[in-house]
Amino acid sequence: MKKIFLIILLGILAPTLGARAFSLSPLKYIFSVERGESTVITVTLNNYESGVIALEPAVVGMKTDKAGRPVYDSTAEVIGWVKSDWNFINLKEGQGQKVHFLVTVPAGAYPGDYYLGVGAKRVAGVGAVSIGEQLLTVVNLKVAGTAREDLVVKKFEVSGKFFEKNKKFNLEIENKGNVEMPISAVLKISDWRGRIILEQPVAVGNKILPLASRVASTDFVIARSEATRQSIVPGLYQVDLTVDYGLTKQKITAVENFWYVPTWTLGVLVGVIILVGLIIFIKNRKNFGY
Repeated sequence: MKKIFLIILLGILAPTLGARAFSLSPLKYIFSVERGESTVITVTLNNYESGVIALEPAVVGMKTDKAGRPVYDSTAEVIGWVKSDWNFINLKEGQGQKVHFLVTVPAGAYPGDYYLGVGAKRVAGVGAVSIGEQLLTVVNLKVAGTAREDLVVKKFEVSGKFFEKNKKFNLEIENKGNVEMPISAVLKISDWRGRIILEQPVAVGNKILPLASRVASTDFVIARSEATRQSIVPGLYQVDLTVDYGLTKQKITAVENFWYVPTWTLGVLVGVIILVGLIIFIKNRKNFGY
C-alpha cells in the first residue's frame, strides 16, 4: 500500500510537462532521524529542454484527505524543518546539477512518520514557457521515538427508512497516534435474538497516516442469509463495526441500532386491528340482543 501511496503522491506532485522540461531524481527517500538531529537530502535536476530553464527550491507538506487521497498541506510543521543550500539556478540545455536540502528535526518533535516533498519549481526566467511547474521528491521522514497507535471512531450512523431493506451506514475514523497504521474493518448485522444475518468487509483503505481522518460509507441490504439460513423478521437490528488497526492488532468496535418494519407488517397489523374490532362489534351485538 505504501508503494501505491507514493505513486499517487508522485502523480499529484509531478504533473506531466508538455516538453519534458526537466527531470528530478530520485523520486523518493525514506529517512530515520533522531529528534534534535539533521539529515541532508540530495536531489539531481536535469534539463532536457532546448534552452535555459530557471528553477527555485520547492518544499511542500503532505497529508491525506478524508477519502485517503494525498493532498498538499501548506501548514505542515515539517516545512519549517527544511532549508535549501540554493535559492535560484539556471540550467542550460542538457545540464544536470545536484542540489541539497537540510532537514533538522526539533528536539521536541513528536515521534512518528512525516511526509513532505522537496525539489524544484519553474519560475519566470530565460526560456521559460510556463510558470509554476514543479517536480518533487517524496520524503518519508521517520522521527525516532516511542510509537503510539491510537484510533478513534468519530462518527458511526445508520440511515434508511425503517420499512426498507436497503440501508446505509456512514463512518469517520481518526488516527490519534503518531505512526502510520494498517487498518481493516468488518461489518456485522444481527437481529434482536442475536443471530448474525450479514457479515461483510468494509473498504476503509489499507493504511492511515498520523492525525489523518478517513470517511467511508457502505450500502447493505436486510435479506435472508444464505450462509446462516436465517430468516428476516421485523424488529430491532444491531450493527457492529469492528476496526482492526496497527501492528499490534488492536480492535475498536462501534455499535448502532435500527428498526426494520416491512410494509406487509403494517398491513398485518391493520388487519388484526380490524379483526379485533369486528369481534368486539359482534360480541356487543349479541350482548344487546341484536
